[in-house]
Amino acid sequence: MKKIFSLMVLLLGSMHFISADNYFDDKVLDSPVPHKRSYNQEEFTLKKVVRNVNGVVLTFEYYNPWRAAGWAKRFPPATALKDPMTGKTYPLIYAEGIPKEPYEYVFPQDGEQRLTATLVYAPVPSDVKTVNTDFGFYDIDISGLPEENNGRMIRRWFPADLKAETSNLRIEAISDDGENIYIWFKYTTPDGYGSNKPCLDKDTHILDPKTGKKYLPTWSAGLPVAPEYLSMFGNTPVGFAISFQSPSKDGVKTFDFIETPTSSWNIKGISLD
Repeated sequence: MKKIFSLMVLLLGSMHFISADNYFDDKVLDSPVPHKRSYNQEEFTLKKVVRNVNGVVLTFEYYNPWRAAGWAKRFPPATALKDPMTGKTYPLIYAEGIPKEPYEYVFPQDGEQRLTATLVYAPVPSDVKTVNTDFGFYDIDISGLPEENNGRMIRRWFPADLKAETSNLRIEAISDDGENIYIWFKYTTPDGYGSNKPCLDKDTHILDPKTGKKYLPTWSAGLPVAPEYLSMFGNTPVGFAISFQSPSKDGVKTFDFIETPTSSWNIKGISLD
């Protein structure tokens, strides 16, 4: 009996070698920045990491030797980076090469497939040193990366509690380069399925409440403009971003985000002080 018990203890003690804590530790890579890759993540290779006015940009090479023609590839709306120290997530705004839903890349022929995928995530605060993806890359070192700004001075804010009336929509970050103001949002769909079809109204703008002046969008990504929409499960986050003509050029420091006059997504009293 002692021998059997000792053997069981030995087997149980050895099981930690296949635990989740050790699952990813086979591939530690230094190019383009130090990071780790899951040993079963063979389709993607990280090629470039940049921080700029759009956020954190990861460029991957996708390779699959057996993909069939007509097969589609896309990233789910909830794709995000995670700060491993705090657990906070930074949503994927848009992707090129392999797009974010509702769009997709359809492989044109059988056999070897190779393409570049560029993923643009919401900005990450400068004190965050490493980030993880949710598809097999983690401990990506972003601590030494300069924030490229195309020669313009960027002011950036990470509001702690800017939410719409529904509380399902919140502002994640704001950047202002003097010409345009960029606002990153995270929207979490309500519970249920079938009625969750988020989209942006074509009349979305920001408003100076003192003068009534509207500042119109110059760009948007991550969420379709009506009549297009995403079809999503309940309790699922999606990130999107909109840039507007910057009200700071007129000395405006407080403004409202308006989708429509009666929208529950409206957020008032956004301050840049």
